[in-house]
Amino acid sequence: MTTLGPEVVKILGAIESLKGVLEGLPSVEPGSALAVDGEAWPTGPVSAYATTSILSSIEHQLMVRSTLVDALALYPSAIETTLRTALIGAAEACWLLGPDDSDTRVIRGLRIAADDLSDSDGTARDLTTAEAYPADAPVHDLARDRMAQVAAAVDAARRELDRRGFTVSPRRSAISATVMIREALTEAFPGQPMLVYGGMHLWRRGSGKAHARMWPTFIAYDTVAETEATVTVQTTLSSDQLMTGLMPPLQLINRALKLYTLRARA
Repeated sequence: MTTLGPEVVKILGAIESLKGVLEGLPSVEPGSALAVDGEAWPTGPVSAYATTSILSSIEHQLMVRSTLVDALALYPSAIETTLRTALIGAAEACWLLGPDDSDTRVIRGLRIAADDLSDSDGTARDLTTAEAYPADAPVHDLARDRMAQVAAAVDAARRELDRRGFTVSPRRSAISATVMIREALTEAFPGQPMLVYGGMHLWRRGSGKAHARMWPTFIAYDTVAETEATVTVQTTLSSDQLMTGLMPPLQLINRALKLYTLRARA
């Protein structure tokens, strides 16, 4: 059975209160900042990407809460990888909605759009080489059409970025998740380096566990003899470690919700 400390229970209660957001975010009012952003690039409005990021973050946080409270289970690697996803959703929403000027928000939205569309190309490309389908199967034509559409959309987003003074190398991604998260944390917590560090620590540990690496659980490596060694790893999470993982996504999602409401109102 999992025993949760009082501070962890308090944080999980705050996460539970986010469930109502899943019913829908405030409507974007005409003349609001998000409406202006949408007019600048209607095919990939900032509001749409921010909404996706917010809902994803909340769902993942609620999943962790349900695992700990309802199932009374503690799966350390799965929890930290889930919180990593919650962190990136909350950070992305803050990063998109944070700037006061529309041009910066639109540029950030375009960078997300270019990267998002580029990622979707991989699935279609896999279909064109999938041996599970006969060479004359219609799915191959559909995949090629999808790839052409994606290529055109990515090119349009990159050309718009270039027109706005943000040039992306053809072979490089328009955004780095690690840089984006650090910028979101720094903007959210100015002059509070330990909060920035806490978020980045979760990102690093969660990424390590997402790739099934040993280093996030590594405690010690002891050489017993020239031909024998002992590796000590951690297979659970303490209350302090749970708090360290739960707090950054929760703090950022609360900021993101405030920013969304502010930008959606005229």
